[in-house]
Amino acid sequence: MIEHIILFKLQEAHKYKAGELKAKLDQMKSKIDVIRELETGVNITERHDAFDVFLRIGVRDKNDLQKYQDHPVHQEVVQYVKSVVSETALVDYQK
Repeated sequence: MIEHIILFKLQEAHKYKAGELKAKLDQMKSKIDVIRELETGVNITERHDAFDVFLRIGVRDKNDLQKYQDHPVHQEVVQYVKSVVSETALVDYQK
């Protein structure tokens, strides 16, 4: 299984949209069939260096990871992310 984890830091003007971003990420589970596991969360700390939202996705293999990344629903979410996020951090690893 491949774990795909992304941390999102919202732009200052969009900090209030953490819940909206989480909802958009959550809806991918029911629309992208290669996703085996999906977990999201909103940061609860007030540290200035903390990221605001996280996404963890589990897929079977690298081929499914590519299918996920190319999927039109994922691409729609990416466009939204680009409009509200200032920074991301990413790690993909094999379990």
